[in-house]
Amino acid sequence: MSVGGGTVLTMDIAGKTAVVTGAAVGIGRAIAARLGAAALDVNLRAPMLTTQLAIPGMRAAGGGAVVNVGSTAGVGFGPHVSPEYSAAKAALIRFTTTLPDLGGVRVNCVVPDWVATPRGIRERAALPPAERGQALVPLEAVTDAVVDFVANDSLAGRVVLLEREAEPRWLN
Repeated sequence: MSVGGGTVLTMDIAGKTAVVTGAAVGIGRAIAARLGAAALDVNLRAPMLTTQLAIPGMRAAGGGAVVNVGSTAGVGFGPHVSPEYSAAKAALIRFTTTLPDLGGVRVNCVVPDWVATPRGIRERAALPPAERGQALVPLEAVTDAVVDFVANDSLAGRVVLLEREAEPRWLN
């Protein structure tokens, strides 16, 4: 499903309804300023709208979990090659923490570094060896974190950071 240009996954995990938002779409400085709004639409507005639209149905079904997918681009204060993307992901992380429990619907956020998707692997391989950095975050680490957020009813309003070659770390 697509909402506001972003990808949304709806699934049942261990008998619980889950919504996963936050398509990873970066908008670099080289792209015209008029497209900056697209980064905000896909990476912030779509997850916010999806959360709002999912809540009534999830409540009617007895509860559920929304898991937003942020990015390490949204953590910290340094420069970033895609300022619109990093600002949207920072706002998505903050949005998540303001909505810990909405009457049986829990909202959490997974914040991975560069993930070992087919695209991520190709992009990293195309870099000169000196620029590749550490190994990418395994896709399984991201999916495990999403499933943990859905399955564990005690987790609400939480943010977990998945950095390369590091153990998951709570940001709050």
